Amino acid sequence: MTAFWDKFLSLDKRIIYVFMLLAMAIPLFLPFGLPISVSPLVQEVYDLIDSLDEGALVFIAPEINPQQEPEMAPMLRSLVRHLLQRKARIVFGGFIAQGTTLAQKYTQEVFDQFGAVYGVDYVNLGPRGYLDATLDSARFNFVGAFANRDINNTPLTDFPLMVDLHTASDFSLVIAMDVGEPSISNYIAAWRATGSVQRMIGVCTAANIPGQQVNYNSGLLVGLLGGMSAAAQYETVLGIPDSATRGIAAQGISHLVIVLFVVLGNIGHFAIKKNKSKEG
Repeated sequence: MTAFWDKFLSLDKRIIYVFMLLAMAIPLFLPFGLPISVSPLVQEVYDLIDSLDEGALVFIAPEINPQQEPEMAPMLRSLVRHLLQRKARIVFGGFIAQGTTLAQKYTQEVFDQFGAVYGVDYVNLGPRGYLDATLDSARFNFVGAFANRDINNTPLTDFPLMVDLHTASDFSLVIAMDVGEPSISNYIAAWRATGSVQRMIGVCTAANIPGQQVNYNSGLLVGLLGGMSAAAQYETVLGIPDSATRGIAAQGISHLVIVLFVVLGNIGHFAIKKNKSKEG
């Protein structure tokens, strides 16, 4: 038995790397179900969106960048899918240069699946400058604040969706997503704290959850979602597993492999130590 543990403890570390690679890759390419419990925070957001009236206007601020795609993309897809199930109308708008372009990229397949029509069911305003001034002006004249043009420079007044959108107060819900700056707090200050928007949800990376928890606890945010874990939970409650579910499975299996090697290593260490003490 001692010979076995000697061989185990002297394993080439590259073999361990292979086990880790397999532990992460297999769930990604051959997905299998792992139990995912839905937290009250995620259920709260799901219930809020599920209560929206048909035709409700929803503003999504995708202040995101490519580095956070594993966390933000699946969450955005699930939220858009749920909103379209509720027949809500969606407006993308933001201030990070690539944010709205990424949002369109991540969700276009979902819009196509629902047969959503651009200009009727959703509009992408593209990125803008002058963050605080634009958001403040949108409280009184939304079309003017966003220069009456979308991401393709088409006049917003050409779109049927815009008939019912005059000020920020016309949004039934605002979903502010951020990975740093601009942040959810900018939208809170401009629209929520001023009373223009009554319901705002924050979506952020796991690292930014503590910073937004204060806004949630104070009631400025009526919902808060953060990280891949929340994305996987939302996919679970929605009943449509996506990349976050696979990602969480990969994380879980790889962590189990690490724990297994740590446990076996300790067992081997003490087994050899005990055997040597007997021999001595």
